[in-house]
Amino acid sequence: MVNLGNLWQNDSVNCFSFVIASLEIHMSAEQNLENLDLDLQRRIRISHLAVLVIVCLASAWTIIFLMLGEAMGAYISGSVALVYFGCLMLFQTGLQRLARSVWLFSASLSTFAGLVFGHPGVDVDLLFLPVMALSFLAISWKKERTLLIFFLFLPLLLWFSAIRYDLVGSSQALFGIPVFYSSLSTETVNFLLRSTVLILLVAELFYFTQLASSAETELHTARIKAEAAAKAKGDFLANMSHEIRTPMNGMIGMIEVLEAMKPNEEQKRAVGTIRNSAFSLLRIIDDILDASKIDAGKMVIESSRTELRPVIEGVAVTMQTMADNMGVRIVLGVDRKVPNWILADSGRLRQIMLNILSNAIKYSSQDLTGRPNTVYFLVEMDKEDVIKLEFEDQGIGMSQELMEKTFEPFVQGESATTKRVGGTGLGLVITQKLVHQMGGQIITQSTKGKGTTVTILLPIKVFDGPNLAPDISQTKIEMLTEVGKFSKRLSNFVDHLNYIEKIRSVRPDLEGYAIPDEQETVFVLFSENQKTVTSWMSILRKQAKNPKFVVVSSNRSEQLGLLHEDVYKIQSFPMLQSELVKAIAFLTKKQKPTLIEKQPNELTDAQKESRAKKSILLVEDNEINQIVFLKQLEILGYPAVIAKNGLKGLDLWKTGNYDVILLDCHMPVMDGFEMAKEIRKQEEGGNLPRVPIVAITANALTGDADKCYACGMDDYLAKPVEIKFLEAKLMRHLKC
Repeated sequence: MVNLGNLWQNDSVNCFSFVIASLEIHMSAEQNLENLDLDLQRRIRISHLAVLVIVCLASAWTIIFLMLGEAMGAYISGSVALVYFGCLMLFQTGLQRLARSVWLFSASLSTFAGLVFGHPGVDVDLLFLPVMALSFLAISWKKERTLLIFFLFLPLLLWFSAIRYDLVGSSQALFGIPVFYSSLSTETVNFLLRSTVLILLVAELFYFTQLASSAETELHTARIKAEAAAKAKGDFLANMSHEIRTPMNGMIGMIEVLEAMKPNEEQKRAVGTIRNSAFSLLRIIDDILDASKIDAGKMVIESSRTELRPVIEGVAVTMQTMADNMGVRIVLGVDRKVPNWILADSGRLRQIMLNILSNAIKYSSQDLTGRPNTVYFLVEMDKEDVIKLEFEDQGIGMSQELMEKTFEPFVQGESATTKRVGGTGLGLVITQKLVHQMGGQIITQSTKGKGTTVTILLPIKVFDGPNLAPDISQTKIEMLTEVGKFSKRLSNFVDHLNYIEKIRSVRPDLEGYAIPDEQETVFVLFSENQKTVTSWMSILRKQAKNPKFVVVSSNRSEQLGLLHEDVYKIQSFPMLQSELVKAIAFLTKKQKPTLIEKQPNELTDAQKESRAKKSILLVEDNEINQIVFLKQLEILGYPAVIAKNGLKGLDLWKTGNYDVILLDCHMPVMDGFEMAKEIRKQEEGGNLPRVPIVAITANALTGDADKCYACGMDDYLAKPVEIKFLEAKLMRHLKC
């Protein structure tokens, strides 16, 4: 007993030292996992912990076997403890995969050895079940799939081999080593084995359940955090509109002031460059803000009565300069069946058309293709309540792979092209989301090297409204073009119009052309050659009955408008239907002609006199914007008084008699919303006349307009405020 006690004491001290060393190894190894994949970290930690537990258990069983005098059992458990301590050392040195591989391999091999060296009646093979499950516990399917499959099939292979080749209890026959017999009965050993297998399987199932639950919790938490972060980002960017647009208002406003000061040609070019740069920056800012508002769920479509044709033509005119600079011609066609008035969000509709048309122009540029190109912008009805917008270009086109990524954020095509085209890569993403939000669809067809066609189908509601165009339906109109030039496309274009009866492809001398001489005719002359146009007019003046001429010119430097009593010149590429109708109406006396049109910002004496009598209260806290608005109002001929916050503005309103109030919404002391509410309250309480209030705000959020109206304001302007929009609002409320 003394010897056994000494043995137990020495071994127990050694084993406890062994366990303590193992724990120290486990703690220090934790520091090496920080940079690994989260799932892989879990696998390594549980493997590390499991090996540590096995080392402790094997050490404890070694002590127990020694106390019971089971030398073979002590030898086996001690060997296991030693092997697994080696695994712990591998974990410590950072060889995580090797450590787990040694662990799983030794687990399979030791179970197989138990079959070979154990008693045939003992169910050692049941241990293969938890051993197989260990591979799922220790190895990441996402990161280490091959290793997992190997250690899943290794115990299966060993188990199958033991049964197939009758290796159970064959140590005597194979190695001359007698089968290991325990002092415990076979039934007791099997009971202990089965209990161990059951405990191990339950523990593994419990861990897998915990793992799944933990992963689900982490995913849920991550989703909530991601949504909160996305919302915070969206709110931040959307509300940054105020801070961004305030200085932009000063920049763009002063550009317009400079333009109104009659600069010379060199100064005009400099100011024009500044203007283009400012509006380019504004478009980029708007794209970023729109994308953030869509992500934040703050993009709302606000439908109102909209005259459709001016919106369409305005888009084409806006892109004309860009197209000219890039060697691209715009052909615009609006079908006669397209309604004049619809219920729609005109701003968003314009944004959709601008984004697609600008893309078509950019990727058709002469710099990219090496040739001049044409972009066709056609508008027609697809169904009774669905409008079809088609944009066809002859540009570089797209591959199938790129088409699949077209509507992903920040995607702009091949890198070499992107460097030459520029842009944020957000325009198409915003367009797609706007189209979907409006209940429509967008279809893209493209062939690399040949061009792209983008078709947008939008449901619309037709709205009754006045037809503001002059009636020229009884006028005989014929279009003349040169033989072999533009005729096919022009024929398609003219087919969309209500007015032109025929298109004729003729020679410069009009040989073979039956000149109409019985009825007054308006001839639309479409030729790039000025000599040809002059020849046509000379011949027709002699042979036709009282002819009138609309000359279509692509020369941007030529004077447009009514040139002579019988000649009116309009632009082409794009040729606007409204300009064509206006020209014909002037020539046929259906609309009063103006030989010299008033220049922008040039007021008549009557306007100057009536506007000088008006009094405007401008409430604005930003000093730069105060200067800008005062200069703009000075150019427009309106006198104004300034207040730097809502409280001072309210005091001035009480003591003065103002015809209109221009009111900034976001100010210190008292903001515009509070001031408007207080004015309406006092007007109602004191039975005072209602003064028009026009909100001026830098916040581009869609709901801001509703908030202004809810506070009693009458109109709304978003910064940066262009002088033409400011004048339009003031004329609406002041009638002068």
